Amino acid sequence: MAPLKRPPQIAWPELRARLLREWRPGEHWTLLGPTGRGKTHAALTLASLCRYTLIIATKRQDPLLSELAKRQLVAKDLSKDVMWAGKAPLPEHQRVIFWPKANEKLSANARTAMQAKHIREALNWADRTGGWAVVIDELQWVSRNLRLERELESLYFQARTQGVSVIGAAQRPRQVPLLALNQSSYLLMWQTGDTQDIERLRELSAGFPRKLIEQCVQQLSVPRHEALFIDAKKMELARVIMPARVPV
Repeated sequence: MAPLKRPPQIAWPELRARLLREWRPGEHWTLLGPTGRGKTHAALTLASLCRYTLIIATKRQDPLLSELAKRQLVAKDLSKDVMWAGKAPLPEHQRVIFWPKANEKLSANARTAMQAKHIREALNWADRTGGWAVVIDELQWVSRNLRLERELESLYFQARTQGVSVIGAAQRPRQVPLLALNQSSYLLMWQTGDTQDIERLRELSAGFPRKLIEQCVQQLSVPRHEALFIDAKKMELARVIMPARVPV
């Protein structure tokens, strides 16, 4: 089979303008790629296009979020720390980081149980209040290790009518819940040669041919951190390099 034509390249400013026109509250994103390719940068950049942002941090250490936390609200109790004016958060509380941290003296199981409890409460809070772009930096950890599949399902299905958009990131397509693939309107995928990862992408609701996705992904530039942008609504593909700096 002859190589398929590479999808066109789209500059970030052009994609940004398009998303500002077309991305609607309640439409989800999934970002897939190995560590170090810029998934967290990309997720936060996308979230900056939304009016209200809730970042669910799961890692014990994250230099990018630590820097961002100097300029954004870090909430310990969302129901108390995020203040409201009428039906909307106050302007200074529209960008929120929720980052539960456990005592390092606890066992690994105890830390995981504590994290699951607090993140469950945060996801349910976002579901109730509505309107948030919820950034989840490790979908696999939240779904499998914290066992919050039910809460994620509610965000992807029920909360979309409340204007909640999930921006979920993971290292491998085969590690994410199926709903992250077949319920996302947009995806970003970085280079991978793993055939099981490519097979998993058959779950895309838009029904792109597996061979097309496989060849497009394999042609991406790793040094340039180039990603494949997938618009499942319009059935379109493009190559994009996301900005390295995250807007405040």
